[in-house]
Amino acid sequence: MPGMLWLETQFVASTCLRIRISEGRKKKIGVTASGKKAKPGRTIAADTSLYPFGTKMNIPGYGWGVVEDRGGAIKGGKIDLFFRTHKQALKWGRKTLQVEVVR
Repeated sequence: MPGMLWLETQFVASTCLRIRISEGRKKKIGVTASGKKAKPGRTIAADTSLYPFGTKMNIPGYGWGVVEDRGGAIKGGKIDLFFRTHKQALKWGRKTLQVEVVR
């Protein structure tokens, strides 16, 4: 099917919303690098040089998500999924999965 790419191995980590302190001030959290509010079951962080904002991905066990964020540790074929709680993120853990990518 045109526009679809299957990644044979895709490292999938997980993250959650936590308060972060930087230089004595609270950082703005919950807003992604693309300016959208992070939502569980939708928000994916990826290397935007490979997967630009708006790239859709289907992750087994997570469902369809959209690249809306990036991170310093998210390079190459790694992606990061957003979960509402730390407990949910830990339960998901780290996985290597076949991910459907639609550009």
